[in-house]
Amino acid sequence: MSTKIFHITTHEGKFTGQSREILKEQFAELSDGQWKITVQKSEHGKFTPTRYKYYFAAVMTAILEKCAGRFQIIDHSTGEQKPPRSTSDIHEIMKGWYNPVTIITPKGSFTSGETTTGLSDRDFIGGFLETILAEFSGPPYNVEFLDYDEWREMMKAKRGE
Repeated sequence: MSTKIFHITTHEGKFTGQSREILKEQFAELSDGQWKITVQKSEHGKFTPTRYKYYFAAVMTAILEKCAGRFQIIDHSTGEQKPPRSTSDIHEIMKGWYNPVTIITPKGSFTSGETTTGLSDRDFIGGFLETILAEFSGPPYNVEFLDYDEWREMMKAKRGE
């Protein structure tokens, strides 16, 4: 059994930003069966949730569409290999590469991706995100990303602003 962690925001009882899309994507990935859902308030002040809008909608989506076949996720209980199917899967891969943490246990050590919510906005945008954009823009991936301003204007046009 795996635990899914994702972040959403609300304001005056309504989902804001990408929250509705994130929830839809996360729940669509659930297999049939019973699930226990836990909701926990995030610590305020470490990051602004809006930084994830462009990251997931433009950057993770572009990498998923162009590069998903280059990656494999192995289910350790079955040995099944499958490509990433969602932006959340791609995000987990990016955390492992660009925000790794080594965990030491009595059974040994392993490396995992540390949560990006612990990064300040400056470190997330100026370090984590910029590194991903730089590496995936060139060979062997050659992903063409919308820059932030282009993406923002496209979103405004979609909303009719």
